[in-house]
Amino acid sequence: MWVYDKLDQTDSMASEGRLIVIEGIDGAGKTTAVDHVCNEFGYISMTQPEDSWVGDVARRALHEDVDPVCDLFLHMAAHANQQPRLRSALEKSTVVMDRYYHSRVAYQAVQTDFSPEKIINLHRDWTIEPSKVILLDVSPEEALERKSESGDKFEKVNFLSEVRSVYRTMFSDQEGVHCVNAEAPKQEVLNEVKKIITDL
Repeated sequence: MWVYDKLDQTDSMASEGRLIVIEGIDGAGKTTAVDHVCNEFGYISMTQPEDSWVGDVARRALHEDVDPVCDLFLHMAAHANQQPRLRSALEKSTVVMDRYYHSRVAYQAVQTDFSPEKIINLHRDWTIEPSKVILLDVSPEEALERKSESGDKFEKVNFLSEVRSVYRTMFSDQEGVHCVNAEAPKQEVLNEVKKIITDL
């Protein structure tokens, strides 16, 4: 199996705060977990795509019939546009991110002909690397039961099954990545997430 090689650590190591990323398929509970820990610990909450006109374009692509490669680069553009704001936030506090480049690795590796390794390499040398990644693992069936209708083109059982497989293969056994059973009761999941974040 290909071994996950962390991206350049320079920016994240020079920051005052830590970057914590919470990942997983749609419906895994990422937003709930981010909101909970940020409210409890006073951390800064951020998400991808970011809240900007670039991020708005990337989000619009989730509901449009665009070429998969275009979809990938729209999300990468939003990611690039967010990096200076993320760097500034890390100078003040720990940041908990709802999705990061790992989502593009998992989703766009299924959606396009790009390999996961290729997508990671596209982010290399300019992306702030997280201190920890928390992967909320849940079956697509369970995840979709939790979600209301959104029209997101990715919300299909077969597609999410492939995305989940990429997450597990590429990241679940790697250093700095913590896999959490997101099918456990909500409070158990939140407690485990908090434990991982506060365990230095």
